[in-house]
Amino acid sequence: MQKFTLNLQHHPITPVTWIQQVTVDCAIDNKGMALTYQILGNMQQLQLPVCNRAPIRADNLWLHTCCELFIAPIDSTHYQEWNFAPTGDWQLYEFSSYRANRTTPETLAPHINYLLTAKQFTLNTQISPSWRFHNMPESRLGVSLVIQDVNNKICYWALKHFVTTPDFHWDGSWDKKI
Repeated sequence: MQKFTLNLQHHPITPVTWIQQVTVDCAIDNKGMALTYQILGNMQQLQLPVCNRAPIRADNLWLHTCCELFIAPIDSTHYQEWNFAPTGDWQLYEFSSYRANRTTPETLAPHINYLLTAKQFTLNTQISPSWRFHNMPESRLGVSLVIQDVNNKICYWALKHFVTTPDFHWDGSWDKKI
């Protein structure tokens, strides 16, 4: 089993004072990948999407608070983007290169749950072993969060950021090798 914790940074154009830390714990084994996204701070400021139905596979989850995962084979332009919403909604996209030829491949739905306290938000998700993109033994991983506050302001968190605008598809931020 491979385990590690990643510390995320907010994008400079989206400063935020109510969040102290954002981390992602990752555990990978032959049963799949488990991710725990954690936000520490004043959670009275966090806006979570509201949902009164069973979770579905959906687009545009990143318009609200959403956790993301990017996986790419080393030395390839192909990559996967996973989106996990606190509502349990999710999405998987595959791209042939930077934002090109997007598809939505069939896969098992991830398990998603969250816990919210006054000072912490934690989202847990588990994805099946099929996450290994084209069964490549080595991959690069990027994790990120879109966080919406109660004033509908969005801030962006990732391992690294492109200088001018938040862009989680920029592969320079996917520097964790797995």
